[in-house]
Amino acid sequence: MIALYIISALVPLSLCTGFLLRESSSQLTRTQIQSLDGLVRSFGMTLLGRLNGADDVLKSIISVPGRTDNDIGDEVGKLVWVRSLRRVAAAGQPSEAELPPPDPRQVDNLRAGKSAVLWDTDERGNVQIYLVRALPSGRWLYTELNSAWLWADASDYAGDAVLLVLDAHAERLNVTGTPPAGLRPADLLPSPALRRTDAALAVSPASLPRGWFSRSWEMFLAGSYGSPSWQLVALSRHPSLLSDSNEAYLYLFGVIGLTILMIAWLSMTSIRRQLRPLGLLTQATRRIAQRDFDAFRTLTWNDEFGDLARSFDAMSDKLRVQFAALEALAEVDRLLLCTPELELILDTLLPRIARLIGCSSVSVLLFDPDSSEHARAYDYSVTQHEQLPVRRITTDVAALRALCEQPSPPLIDAASAGSLVFESPTDLSRAATIRLQALKHDGDCMGVLCVGYGGEVAAGEDTGISVADFADRISLILTNLKQAERLRRQANYDSLTGLQNRQLFSDHVREAVVAAEAARGLGSLLYIDLDHFKRVNDTAGHMAGDRLLRVVAERLTACVGEGHSIARLGGDEFAVLLASIADPDNARRVAERILTGLQEPITVDGRQHLVSASIGMTVFPADGTKLEDLLKAGDIAMYHAKEEGRGRAVFFQSEMQQTLIERMKLESGMQRAFMHNDFALHYQPIVREGSAGALAVEALVRWPGSNQSPYLSPTVFVPVAEENGLIVKLGEWILRTACAQFTRWRNDGLKLEYVSVNVSVRQLREPAYVLTLLSALAESGMRTDELQLEITESVLANGPEVERTLCDIAGHGVRLALDDFGTGYSSLSYLRKYPIRTVKIDRSFIQGLPHDVAACRLAESIIVMCNVLEKNVIAEGVESDEQRQFLRGAGCTTLQGYLLGRPMEAADIPGFVRRLRSTLGAEAPAESAATGTGRSQRA
Repeated sequence: MIALYIISALVPLSLCTGFLLRESSSQLTRTQIQSLDGLVRSFGMTLLGRLNGADDVLKSIISVPGRTDNDIGDEVGKLVWVRSLRRVAAAGQPSEAELPPPDPRQVDNLRAGKSAVLWDTDERGNVQIYLVRALPSGRWLYTELNSAWLWADASDYAGDAVLLVLDAHAERLNVTGTPPAGLRPADLLPSPALRRTDAALAVSPASLPRGWFSRSWEMFLAGSYGSPSWQLVALSRHPSLLSDSNEAYLYLFGVIGLTILMIAWLSMTSIRRQLRPLGLLTQATRRIAQRDFDAFRTLTWNDEFGDLARSFDAMSDKLRVQFAALEALAEVDRLLLCTPELELILDTLLPRIARLIGCSSVSVLLFDPDSSEHARAYDYSVTQHEQLPVRRITTDVAALRALCEQPSPPLIDAASAGSLVFESPTDLSRAATIRLQALKHDGDCMGVLCVGYGGEVAAGEDTGISVADFADRISLILTNLKQAERLRRQANYDSLTGLQNRQLFSDHVREAVVAAEAARGLGSLLYIDLDHFKRVNDTAGHMAGDRLLRVVAERLTACVGEGHSIARLGGDEFAVLLASIADPDNARRVAERILTGLQEPITVDGRQHLVSASIGMTVFPADGTKLEDLLKAGDIAMYHAKEEGRGRAVFFQSEMQQTLIERMKLESGMQRAFMHNDFALHYQPIVREGSAGALAVEALVRWPGSNQSPYLSPTVFVPVAEENGLIVKLGEWILRTACAQFTRWRNDGLKLEYVSVNVSVRQLREPAYVLTLLSALAESGMRTDELQLEITESVLANGPEVERTLCDIAGHGVRLALDDFGTGYSSLSYLRKYPIRTVKIDRSFIQGLPHDVAACRLAESIIVMCNVLEKNVIAEGVESDEQRQFLRGAGCTTLQGYLLGRPMEAADIPGFVRRLRSTLGAEAPAESAATGTGRSQRA
């Protein structure tokens, strides 16, 4: 400590001393530099003035008219500053031993009537300065200047400094004072770069002896005399406060030493006085750390240490209370982790609050979120030995909230509290003073902590534990309990509908299965999937879809009733658990109630939606004992319900699973067939009878079975391709293959009117379908009118999106044919609204011809209607000559069927065409009447 005291005093004192010395030395150096700058400039200007004055005198003497060289020499020789005169012929050069010769620039200067300054050294080393000027005769007058006159008063200018005059070659022209030993004059000349920046510059410290610095000034002679510049350099020693001649620093160091001695003495005295009390205080502090809160009671001094001991003793009392409060809160935390029940936590906490604060009763009021006048009260009274029950009370909640919003905790007189004093079996109703503290979470008042005092407010709150501390803790407890409840709901309930989620539903299913097995009873799980729910999201948006799902959840709850679990498994999938049923018919009745309840239209954002559902019903434990098994069986049954027409409920049967397995095999087989190019196209003729019969073909897809088995019927695999989306890829392959084959036939000279290709609604809804169609035509080289697309009536029922696509296709010249007319959503408005060119009568109307009267009338009506609407007509499925004759008589001459030709491979088409045209006696085809297509690729 002594060392620290000394260092703490010595460091700032030393820093201050060093700073003063540095600043003083810097100021002296700056003053000396300014002095040297003034010296070299003043003396340089004096020299320049003397030279200019002498030159003016020479010029005035020489310029007098009529004077001879001798007259001029006599008059100049009388001047006091002239030491000697010499005249030199201008044509000749003076001898090097006698006079310094001028350089070319000086010669030009002399010829121009100006002067030149030259200098030389005689045998004794004395510097001779010449002022040269041209005489009227053309000779040059060398006037040697008197050195005593030229360098006069240089010592007065220099003072204590050394003043040197150097020429451009660092030769000394004059020296005043004694330069430092070993200094070379060349080292005093600044570099050319520095000369350009300032006329007065310091020489580099590296070129000067230690302790010296210099300033220089360049005396320019080139402008007036054409001579190199002179450099005036002044040198001086660095000034110092700590020089041997300055004794002020001795007093400074003496003051520093005296200060250190005084600090050492004072610190030792103070440390001896403080060590013993500090030791006792340290020991007492260690005892406080061991929970001995009476450690400072025995320490008494009548100084600042006594005050500190008394403060520590008061702090110990507060710590005792605070530790007790922390222990109570820690016990509450343990309860919160083990059994998060509010009543149990408050039963532990309220007695501790009363004991720590010193009150007579404590109550916690929790406001009812659904009522503005009711609350729950948890009470504790120091006079009661048993736990008091939770009470539901009526009080003025708004007034309590207003009181609790005040900046300081309200302290009210119970006698004048009015309606705020609620009746209770505790001492709170008999308390003289009541303190109210709000229980808040996120700024919202959840309730009030009411503390009742029998007399005056106890002083216990001055210990650092106040009512506000416990109110904050209770608020935190309430928040944690709400958060735990919210997390429990998030973990077990669907956030959108409020129904159970898969996890909680799985637990209930497990419990129901165990109970059913133990009681040898039955239970049921209903797997519900909404029909065409995607259309709601696509047409009305996902927000509307979410609201519709909430309404569906409400209707499910109303249909199923209490006591049964309902879950949303995801998307539009729901599940209902019937934990106990007498027989499967009970499950069927519940499913029928659900189907009926969902049939009522649902209005969302002013738009009505018709909702139906497909339900798969399972019975446990027969169909499974785990949720995964029951959901799998329910999904299979639900899938069969959709296949049977949707909007119905179907029980799971083991055969359904086998059917599903077969379907999965079919889907995987289709994928492999597509990868290995196993699909093939056959072509069925479309014949128009007459003197000039026309011929077209319809492309039909075929899939060879395994092990050379017969082809699989398109009615088997095309619907599957429609559902899994493979129809888009398969349809594009059919289109490109058929177009390429048609081009090959045409290039081989086979005259066909067009090729007809079936297209599904899934393909038409693809955004790039028209581009794909045009790309296939361009790659194959076909004209657009050589291709016909066959669509079904179900395609036309898909609204504006498909309508735009069909109009775009027809606008490019591609033919459109309506296949299976009369079997789907038949509507005459379709024939008027859409650009349909051809109508194909379905084979179901042809089979009864000509014996079935109703079939005959229907066929005749369709033919007449199409003729009126100027549509071409094709009859499909013509298998007998009687049918052909009837259709011909009814006005339909374009036929397709086994009677005219079965579907055949592309290689068989040329031979068939030749045989047919030979039979019909026609060589060139006329305009085709129609094209054909089916709901799926025809067998």
